[in-house]
Amino acid sequence: MNLEQLQRMLDGHEWNDVEFKEARNDVPDKIYRSVSAFSNTSGGWVVFGVKDDDGNLSVVGVVSVDRVQNDFISTLRNGQKVSRVIELDADMLEHDDGIVLAFYIPEASRNDKPVHLKGEFKQSYIRRGASDLKCTEEELRRLIRDADANRPDADVIDINLDRCFDEESLAWYRREFDKRKTGYEEKEHVEFLNEWGLVVEKDGELKPTVASIVLFGSGAALRQVLPRPIVDVQWIDAECDEEQPDQRWYDRIVVEENLVKSWRELIEGYRKNSPEKFEINPDTLQRTNETPDYITFREAAINLLLHQDYVDHTRKPTIKFYKDVWVFSNPGDAFSSDEQLLQPGDKPVRNPLIVNAFRRIGLSEQAGTGLREILKSWRQLGFDRPTICNDKADKQFQLTAPRWELVTDEQIVMQAQLGANLNEEETSAFALVVRNGEADLLGIKTVTGLLTKDAEEVINRLAMNKLVEPTREGDLSHVLLANHLREKFSRSDAGVLSETQWALIDLCDVPRSLTDILETLQTKISRHRFRRTEVMPLLEGGILKMTLPETPSSPNQKYVLTKIGVDLKARRISRRGEE
Repeated sequence: MNLEQLQRMLDGHEWNDVEFKEARNDVPDKIYRSVSAFSNTSGGWVVFGVKDDDGNLSVVGVVSVDRVQNDFISTLRNGQKVSRVIELDADMLEHDDGIVLAFYIPEASRNDKPVHLKGEFKQSYIRRGASDLKCTEEELRRLIRDADANRPDADVIDINLDRCFDEESLAWYRREFDKRKTGYEEKEHVEFLNEWGLVVEKDGELKPTVASIVLFGSGAALRQVLPRPIVDVQWIDAECDEEQPDQRWYDRIVVEENLVKSWRELIEGYRKNSPEKFEINPDTLQRTNETPDYITFREAAINLLLHQDYVDHTRKPTIKFYKDVWVFSNPGDAFSSDEQLLQPGDKPVRNPLIVNAFRRIGLSEQAGTGLREILKSWRQLGFDRPTICNDKADKQFQLTAPRWELVTDEQIVMQAQLGANLNEEETSAFALVVRNGEADLLGIKTVTGLLTKDAEEVINRLAMNKLVEPTREGDLSHVLLANHLREKFSRSDAGVLSETQWALIDLCDVPRSLTDILETLQTKISRHRFRRTEVMPLLEGGILKMTLPETPSSPNQKYVLTKIGVDLKARRISRRGEE
């Protein structure tokens, strides 16, 4: 942390990841609740030397600097008050009003949770908003369960093997498996499942695991393991932030079958409600022609089926298709960080037996590709980036895929007016900054699909063009919209073209004289006023150009689209074709 970051925190409100304490001469005992909470949630800062007076923050300074710093660090490292050794980063800031000590408490690894106090699991805390809350019994059980090296989908269920599986589901799976692997065709179902750890021996008998029942179980067996729906899917004829009527959905599927049958129900429901009708191969349960929106649905829905917490019987997953956004919500957070989720390669998963079973028949992403496929498909559609909320406190994972344009016509017009000649990746990155007022490196990578080095170069070029500025000098990992552009882009009419100007763009893909334009549009506006109010803004904005720029008043003067104008017209035509 530096003084600039500290000042932003002091100026902010209700920071989720900062806990301020005066600690002028001693370390307050309650601060260790924050240590537990940050460790069990997503990490955060403990800052000493700041007074919090009902939300009014002011620097008072630490007086006994060495004592406070040494006591705090030694307590976190001796393992007596806190259940694990905390390796933390420490910064000493020389503020005008006194010394401030800032300590970053990292999130603990899954295996080290719950981080608790005084040797008691009940003294475990999580961070919600700006508060440290003692874990409820259910929250504590979730932390302990996730820390166990033995994954819960491998738990053995005391059910008779003769009555627990759905024959149709298993037969379908075996057919798909046999297309990819040989040597297993002659094995009986139980022998086959035992081969892959889905049926295991216990007390001299073969018994099913949770994974085998969730994947292939009969209705009765599945309800014994999971007395809640697999997923609740709703199609809602409203935008996400609109006030909703009592019955918000116009179609709904509550899926309560094993995963093989659940997937069939999901894709049939999606096919029924998709504006673009398509067919599904009955053998593979895959669409024959895969479009970007279907790929996004497929990857997000399968992710929801495979990675939910099947031991959590109090919460059900949901998929909600609003008019303007798709929302996939799942009980059970991802074990990896957002950055790690975007990287290729294997990652720790909640249900490895279930995940591997789906991968063997090609119905799940290869390791580390699912989320990246979603982002790639959404970029192809031109939509704003999907966002992830990996809630470590509520242990909930949510993917939100907005169905509105990332790069708008208004932004293209504004870029032209600024004289900004941006490539596709720079335009997408700038759009993210414009929409949110800021962006970090991960967000830029998400909307561009670039690797870290290339994404950093995009940010650098935007900064050189004075379109963005770093929150901290020399650090482009987090940038803001350039100060001189904030008011300009905040105006409701920023980059908005009139209908007459759009008509001009439609006309001028070939050179047109002003007389030709006026006659075609049949406008009643005077020639002089039309040129001043409609044509000149397009010329100044780099959307139109003159064929004889050196003689603006020439009677032979004509107007034609620039490359930017051509791009605007192409975007407009493309949208018309989709309607």
